[in-house]
Amino acid sequence: FVPMAGTFWAPVPPTCDGPAASVVHIHGDADTTVPLEGRAIGPARQGSVPETLAMYRAYGRFGEASQEAFGDLSCELRANAEGAVLDFCLFSGGHSFSPRHMTTAWKILETAGRL
Repeated sequence: FVPMAGTFWAPVPPTCDGPAASVVHIHGDADTTVPLEGRAIGPARQGSVPETLAMYRAYGRFGEASQEAFGDLSCELRANAEGAVLDFCLFSGGHSFSPRHMTTAWKILETAGRL
């Protein structure tokens, strides 16, 4: 999975069903449409990206993070014993999509043997 500037709606679920999938999450550090900390939208609330990542990190038993830059992406890379990856990559900017970011995510998943 390669979510681009997305997250769960609050409340963030406490866990997931099934095996942990590989995720490369890409997000702008100045996104006001889907802010990292979440936001209220009428009676609903977008969830917190860090809270969601923490839940999934625990659920999938992902290890300690290493840091790596890929062009304009600054990433925290994690893997679990099964070889799944949980990577969180930030870029400077708001709510936008870059084909370069998708290409980077594809290469990360390919290198991890997850394609």
